[in-house]
Amino acid sequence: QRRVHGILMHLRHYNQPNIQRYIIRILFMVPVYAIDSWLGLRFKAAALYVDLLRDIYESFVLYNFFALLLTHIGGDRQCTAELMRRPPLRHPPPCCCAKPTAVGETFLRVCKLCMVQFMLTKPLCSIVAIVLAYLGLYDEGTVGAGYLATVVVVNVSVTVAFTALVYFYQATKHLLDNFQAVGKFMCVKAIIFLSFWQGFFIALLKKGGVIHGLGDWSANEVSMGLQDFLICVEMAGIALAHRWAFSHAPYRRAAERVPLLPHAAALLHSVTVSDVAH
Repeated sequence: QRRVHGILMHLRHYNQPNIQRYIIRILFMVPVYAIDSWLGLRFKAAALYVDLLRDIYESFVLYNFFALLLTHIGGDRQCTAELMRRPPLRHPPPCCCAKPTAVGETFLRVCKLCMVQFMLTKPLCSIVAIVLAYLGLYDEGTVGAGYLATVVVVNVSVTVAFTALVYFYQATKHLLDNFQAVGKFMCVKAIIFLSFWQGFFIALLKKGGVIHGLGDWSANEVSMGLQDFLICVEMAGIALAHRWAFSHAPYRRAAERVPLLPHAAALLHSVTVSDVAH
């Protein structure tokens, strides 16, 4: 309810569409995760297929967070111009002894590609998992060859994406001083890392025999149900964090009576993904 209220408030004060559309997409992450997890609990036999929606939206949100930072700076052209004025960027630990990397148009393009590769890899791995499950070679929450292969690929992909985000922030943080970029980043990172590592540790518990079948629920269904239940609970805390990090207050105009766009038009503008395709 809190997160839906946050979305509605942004739609009511939709005065900076090019920025707020990314915020609304990020805010939708909580209800999408909560509804998806509830459906996984309600229809346990279809949980693996239902979770595909969560995986697609997770990768979509990470790209939108990067686009939010980039748009706040002023877009590709403005960001490139600002980067060209910067000295080479020192690498963070443990690569701090390596030669500093130049920042500019190529640097920005590489950061974008790192975001896009995760946006493609995560859903593709989920589809591969569904195909392997159909062939009997994959069990969600079971530490087997198929599960480990997808976990490794997704882990490498998300690490590359988050590393690119860190480099991008280090190069542009002087332009993001008043944007609470770190708080916003932690909110997005918390959801992705909680769901990923939580699922992995639940799989280890199932492998060790700690998690077993219960009633008409198999051990595999129990492990997937536990993951979905924990996500439902965690979304309440994440919603509070999002209310602080992605507040509508900076976009509210004094003595405002009507938004720049009507609510329905604002919602349509925020969910239209032509900007991502471009």
